[in-house]
Amino acid sequence: MQNKAKLFLEPYYGGSHKSFADEYIKDKAWELLTLPPTKWRWRMRHAAITFANILNEQYADCKWEQIFATDMMNFAEFLALAPPAVRDAEKILYFHENQLTYPDSSKTEKDYHYAFTNFVSAIAADRVIFNSHYHKNEFLDEMTKLLKRMPDYGHVEEINKIRAKTEVLYPPADIKILPRVKNDIPVITWAARWEEDKNPQDFFDVIDKLANSGVKFRINVLGGSSESSSIGAPFDAFKEKYDSLIDSWGFVSRVEYEKALNCTDIFISTAIHEFYGISAVEAHKAGAFCILPDRLAYPEVFKNKDSVILYGQTSSELFKCLSKKTANIMILE
Repeated sequence: MQNKAKLFLEPYYGGSHKSFADEYIKDKAWELLTLPPTKWRWRMRHAAITFANILNEQYADCKWEQIFATDMMNFAEFLALAPPAVRDAEKILYFHENQLTYPDSSKTEKDYHYAFTNFVSAIAADRVIFNSHYHKNEFLDEMTKLLKRMPDYGHVEEINKIRAKTEVLYPPADIKILPRVKNDIPVITWAARWEEDKNPQDFFDVIDKLANSGVKFRINVLGGSSESSSIGAPFDAFKEKYDSLIDSWGFVSRVEYEKALNCTDIFISTAIHEFYGISAVEAHKAGAFCILPDRLAYPEVFKNKDSVILYGQTSSELFKCLSKKTANIMILE
């Protein structure tokens, strides 16, 4: 087997993780090892063993220059179990998300095991890269608070060591740019996981207000929910109410997603938690006007960009921006 100089480990090879991995290793001498994008908790438990076994069985004699891993695994366990030569490589850890500040919709007490997996993985890495400054600061600040709650040996001093080796690298927006579609009436798109942290209720509320104001528009509502999600009912009710106005709904193929963004006049986010905001970046790149909350990574990522409004914190502020923008579009038409 050819001995490549660099190894990329992706334990959750799907969605934005897959897009990032494919773009990062493009035209480079990388060996890519992946696991399916399902059962994330189990991926975090076993990925280190699985990847280490693959290396011991198939790459035992390889000398690596770099090892690049993403956050959904225990990097420290992997380094201990993998062939000794792995530990001589530059070890890089990339955080798409973290399990400390990721919202937990369950009613049970949060399992901090996954957060400590992220923490120990960061200690083991030579370089730690986050997908936004917002994400980096949120994780390190909240981990500091958690460590200070420990009865002893909190190892808070490790936070400064991690911070000293952190970087920020935005994920690529790999949206295919198509010729813009000119619509007769505004097309409004909301695209996110159908979970509580994306705050879909604010979107539903402003669409109700917009419809009651007499404005004509069409809608894309893109995304989907996990098997464990309990948020499906409001989406079902919204679809039944506005079915005649909906162009695209739910989970669609990448080609259909790009077509929907290409037809979008106004893209809305109502998120109350996320680490970067890739769908908003892709929508903006596709030519949509973006109305986004003035929180999370949005002020950082969209600083000084045209065709963006940061609307504040409430659905009322969102509605004011949306109604004004739809009116402007109709006037231009």
